[in-house]
Amino acid sequence: MNRRDFLERAAALAGAVRFSRPQPALKSRLILLGTAGGPTPKKTRAAPAQIIVVGDRGYLVDCGNGVARQMQLAGVFGTLRHVFLTHHHSDHDADLGNVILLDWGTNLTTAVDVWGPPPVTRMMNLFFEMNQADLDVRVRDEVVRRFHLWFIHTRLRTTESS
Repeated sequence: MNRRDFLERAAALAGAVRFSRPQPALKSRLILLGTAGGPTPKKTRAAPAQIIVVGDRGYLVDCGNGVARQMQLAGVFGTLRHVFLTHHHSDHDADLGNVILLDWGTNLTTAVDVWGPPPVTRMMNLFFEMNQADLDVRVRDEVVRRFHLWFIHTRLRTTESS
């Protein structure tokens, strides 16, 4: 490309940008939900977890013990859309299933994507199998949530990365 072509394209691009309406930026924030390390509970710090909230969507990174409570305290419970596991240590994945199940219990209506190393898909399937009796009772006693249970079982997507 010669200089003249470059300048013409740059001017065209600048003109297009100038006349297009800017989109409002979504508010985003990073919240450190837990910064303690290791598998044992700490008196003053929560287990590893952080959430990036962009608009109304939460991107949870790791699910240490008590992550749902930490999300509630931070005012972001109910924003969960994606979960990313960095690795399989108990202090990073202890509440993976619980956070999704507890969010479902408060009317989760969107898909939740879970990303992590193998065997994350097997872990999620076993978690729901382990909790099937509880899920059946809740669906029977709280018919309103029947759709949400179907939604979780059919829309939960896992992606395993090596």
